[in-house]
Amino acid sequence: FEGAAYLTGGSDVIAADLAVYTLRQGRGFGRNTNTGEDVNRQEEIAFRSKILFQPTDDDRLVISGDWSTNKGDLGLTRNAYPGSVLVGNVGFSGDPYDSQANLLSKRRSFNYWGLSAKYEHDFGWATFSSLSAYRNLALTYQYDQDSTPLRAADIRITQGEKTFQQE
Repeated sequence: FEGAAYLTGGSDVIAADLAVYTLRQGRGFGRNTNTGEDVNRQEEIAFRSKILFQPTDDDRLVISGDWSTNKGDLGLTRNAYPGSVLVGNVGFSGDPYDSQANLLSKRRSFNYWGLSAKYEHDFGWATFSSLSAYRNLALTYQYDQDSTPLRAADIRITQGEKTFQQE
């Protein structure tokens, strides 16, 4: 299932919009030949919105926000190249979208969001402008780097970033 929606409305003084996107892949492009589970699948949702407040011809405030999350293993699942031999004398199995890993590769969480506000005042001879923004990223994922049923190179990563900007 994949869907998107966009709503907008308002007046001369205040207006807003909202955009929504979602994708939920029911079955993966491949399967894990050890567990039989679907692999190479994806699930995501995202929201974005802006509010414009313009109380006078000289003043303008825009507040923006967004949030998205992504779960799945698309881009993380690996398989041996046909004809190659991996750790433990393991070779290619299934098709290129399959996996024979011992650890199911997946994004356990990928959350990304931000807020910003931009204020402008027109003095006629100059314009004052101020922009403030905050962004947050929280990411946790795991994957089987060796692409085999062996526990040779199982990777788990947690990452977080927070940024603030003022101009």
